Amino acid sequence: MSETIAQHLRVDRRYQRSVHLERDFTDAAALAGYVPTPQVEFTLDRIVDGLDTHPNRRAFRITGNYGAGKSSFALLIAHLLQNGRQGLPVRLQGRLKASKLRGRPGLMPVLITGSREPMTIAILRGLQRTLETRVDGRAQLQVSSLLQSILRAKNPTVSDEDALEIIQAATNELIAKRRATGLVIILDELGKFLEFTALYPDRQDVFFLQQLAEMCCRSSHARVLLIGLLHQGFSAYSHSLSQNDQREWDKVAARFEEIIFKQPPEQIVNLVGAALNADSGAWPPVWNSQARDAMAYFVKAGWFGVGAAAQVLCQGAPSIYPLHPSVLPVLVRFFSRFGQNERSLFSFLLSNEPGGLHEFALKNSPTPGTCYQLHNFYDYVAANFGDKLGALSLQNHWNHIDAVVRSCDIRSPEKTMLVKAVGILNLVQPSHSSELVPTAEALVMAMAQNATGNDRYQELIRVLSKNEGILYFRGKAGGYCLWSHTSVNLFEKYDEAGRTLPALRSMADVVRGRLDTRPLVARRHYIETGNLRSFEVVYCSASELAGKSQEPIVDSDGRILIPLCETNKEASECRAFAKLTSNSRQVVIGIPQPLSGLEGLVKEVERWEWVRNNTPELRKR
Repeated sequence: MSETIAQHLRVDRRYQRSVHLERDFTDAAALAGYVPTPQVEFTLDRIVDGLDTHPNRRAFRITGNYGAGKSSFALLIAHLLQNGRQGLPVRLQGRLKASKLRGRPGLMPVLITGSREPMTIAILRGLQRTLETRVDGRAQLQVSSLLQSILRAKNPTVSDEDALEIIQAATNELIAKRRATGLVIILDELGKFLEFTALYPDRQDVFFLQQLAEMCCRSSHARVLLIGLLHQGFSAYSHSLSQNDQREWDKVAARFEEIIFKQPPEQIVNLVGAALNADSGAWPPVWNSQARDAMAYFVKAGWFGVGAAAQVLCQGAPSIYPLHPSVLPVLVRFFSRFGQNERSLFSFLLSNEPGGLHEFALKNSPTPGTCYQLHNFYDYVAANFGDKLGALSLQNHWNHIDAVVRSCDIRSPEKTMLVKAVGILNLVQPSHSSELVPTAEALVMAMAQNATGNDRYQELIRVLSKNEGILYFRGKAGGYCLWSHTSVNLFEKYDEAGRTLPALRSMADVVRGRLDTRPLVARRHYIETGNLRSFEVVYCSASELAGKSQEPIVDSDGRILIPLCETNKEASECRAFAKLTSNSRQVVIGIPQPLSGLEGLVKEVERWEWVRNNTPELRKR
């Protein structure tokens, strides 16, 4: 059997699984192969500033999409803040460039993965676990005994104030006994705690996070750093709460310095190259120049977005073999929309999924012209995401794309490959964007490997568009497409509406304007007595209930009051008020279920209305 590409890929195992903070902190290999990108080092320096230079900046929230590498970064910062560079693998020490971190900070990491439980108990449990596993038992820490007595209960409870005092006491005792210079508390999956807090505010007050952040920023010699990892902002977890409660959550969020964790394209290239860890000497000699030329073209064509660092991308292009440079921005776009960003990207690179890069590397030899191209990625998407995309076809035209590909002449593999390349670009190309435009020049650059191939694909594009009517040219700004009609990507417009419309602050105000307020006739009373009686219907917010019940009734015989409660707490308060006024025969109070369960539907209605009003292409001509 001839040699394969896979024989020259030395994949680092750390890229093959997600990070679990508590489990992986003691695994010496967990950070082997980690690539500290410039964004990682910049973020690291911002956090290190809080140790001495800016002690009022010791509470951070790191926000980034699923699979963006937040947990791996948290593992890195935990090791660095405990032992400095000495606690890292030798290779990683060399990769860390000039940094503000000097020496051995000596902070003890308290690592906690979020779950749906009170965060006070979870933090104290994490603190107890840390003291038991990382502090010699001969130290006889008094706080350890206190923690054991609290957590020994079947359903342990502790007040927020007591929890803060215990954390401060543990810090002071560790410093006094020379076991650490402070604590760094890292809350991975902080959103899980926030979900619990929103659902059960009586069991956990979000104000505890504010108090903890303020305690960290006030700590002087007894340094405490707090780092929370989130997939989305605080407001995403408080949407079901009342206006007042949402404002309180916003105040809590403001106590944390936010760091957005997102890798730019040039750093993705370095990450992919590090993950493949290839023996570049085995590749065709012509590959290096071809890869750099292709990368330079696609950067200039805007496929990597505005402001992409062309020099860095071109330098890193040879390291991503067997990936063709045209595939990388498509991968990133696809997985940011349908997968979990880098986590899905590395799964594609390293797993045994059908059509993935690993399977390609096992089946192909490193010969000139052999690389993983757009049509190969189309096959991967069809095999692994086809059902999901088919169910969401209104959002992405997948069923139409798949039907066109299946109808291609199987006797002409090159035609099919070209149609697949156009199809995958049509799938991920943003509407009204200059990114990933399938122009003839771009398609030739992505598909052909030499001058002969250039002429061949130019001719195929002409045949598929002019003779066979499979490709449709929609101008230089739109490129080639697999459908003739001008289409509006409704779901991109829907996403635009979500970004444009203000946050939904009062469900009651939105719902009230859409409800029927015609008076109700007491039909049974009319049938039995012949007297016509009507009741006006008044919808109000929970805070308006008391006032509306006292207003005089003028044009009807009675009033039906419907308080539009947004939370269970408001519904309970309205029921209590209704009991106090139950002796009134003219005022009837009806209390529906809280509106929080309708928020998603109300937002959807508002966004579709925005799409209707702001998309001229949808108007009848």
